[in-house]
Amino acid sequence: MREAPEEYAKERSRLTHHLKKIEDMGFVTKERVGKQVMFSLSPLGRIYGKVCKGDV
Repeated sequence: MREAPEEYAKERSRLTHHLKKIEDMGFVTKERVGKQVMFSLSPLGRIYGKVCKGDV
């Protein structure tokens, strides 16, 4: 099923908003590669993930 273009734009906007928030908190880092933007867990994000899973 295809979503309407305006619904896709809304979802993309929400995702961008949340990624910006977790980037500002230091959980992810952002790197631009050409037109793409790549997000990765930061060292803090990795630690937080382990704590949440109970691996620490």
